Amino acid sequence: MLAVKVKKDGTHTFETCAKPHRSTAAGHHEALIKVLRAGICNTDLEIMKGYMGFAGTLGHEFVGKVIFLDDSGIPKSYFSLLAVLTM
Repeated sequence: MLAVKVKKDGTHTFETCAKPHRSTAAGHHEALIKVLRAGICNTDLEIMKGYMGFAGTLGHEFVGKVIFLDDSGIPKSYFSLLAVLTM
C-alpha cells in the first residue's frame, strides 16, 4: 500500500506500508477496507506546508470495498461498497 507520510515540519514522503492484518486482539466495529479511490483535501495540502504541526498519514476521504468485517452481527454485504468522508 502507498501512503503519504508527513513530519511535523511539513516534509513528506511516499512510503510503501504493509497490508494491515487482523489482530488477535481485534475488537468490535473493525473492518478492513480495500481502497479503490482516495482523495487529498485542502487541509491535507495545508498540513503538507506545516499547518498545525501534524505528523502522520494523510488521506481520509476514500471509496472502498469491505474485505473483512468483525463479528458485530452486521452482514458484510450491507457495506460491500462504501464512501468514507471523515470530519
